[in-house]
Amino acid sequence: RLVYRKIIKNPNSLQSSSIVNDMNPYFIRKGNPDLKTEKINNFLFQATIHNYKNSMSLFSRINYQFSIDAIIQSIDIDEDYVKTRSYQNSGNRKRFNSVIGLTKKINGLGVRYSLRNRFLYTTSNSIINLELNDIEVNNFMVSLSFENYNKNNFDIKTGASFTSNNTTFSIAKDLNRRYTKQQYFAMFDVDVSERLNFNTQFDFLIFTDDQFTEHQSFSLWNAAVSYNLSKNKKNILKLVFIDLLDNNIDIYRRSTSNYFEETTSESLGRYVILSYT
Repeated sequence: RLVYRKIIKNPNSLQSSSIVNDMNPYFIRKGNPDLKTEKINNFLFQATIHNYKNSMSLFSRINYQFSIDAIIQSIDIDEDYVKTRSYQNSGNRKRFNSVIGLTKKINGLGVRYSLRNRFLYTTSNSIINLELNDIEVNNFMVSLSFENYNKNNFDIKTGASFTSNNTTFSIAKDLNRRYTKQQYFAMFDVDVSERLNFNTQFDFLIFTDDQFTEHQSFSLWNAAVSYNLSKNKKNILKLVFIDLLDNNIDIYRRSTSNYFEETTSESLGRYVILSYT
């Protein structure tokens, strides 16, 4: 499928209003009645293939968007620290993104592999400290995993993923940043008998970001054992082991063209749960 779409985007009432909102004397908001319409050209290509003979499945989606007279925010801060926000047309905005996913069986080994890739490239304009900056953003993600496709008695899965975000500014270069995330994981689930099940999962994550003073890495290891007290599986006794390595921490990082953040959470550390269902 190949689709082309032309979009004419009119300024909304907030962006084009001539009324000045000064209810907050330190943050004045006003529109721009002279705004032009934003013209968006959008190209989309999508392909899906399912081949049952060799157990192959492919999904791809490629999108390119080009905007003329893009509407952006304009922010001015005077010597009294009063901020005034308005809007203006500023140049062109480009956006390209692609998603590709491939899964296929490896005959003779009883293994299926999955390869996924995501890429995003955008260019835009933004006013930072009264200066018009050209912003360029590259987002990239790739992951590869392997798993058995006969899961009657046991389930094994392992893989890795790599994520990268690179944001650059034409003038405010001190805001440039590069962020990466690596994740490695392994999972194992087995029915020891008709009533006894054991499963475990291990994750190792590495974060790097030039806007933070230190790199972060940590690992998570959980496991569980469950036993069916009756054949009809209506009475299950389960023992769950959380954070076996007792790291007592969980870290979440994110980076976009507008902000970057880190959230660090403390947990209970290593603990065990006994449950009956």
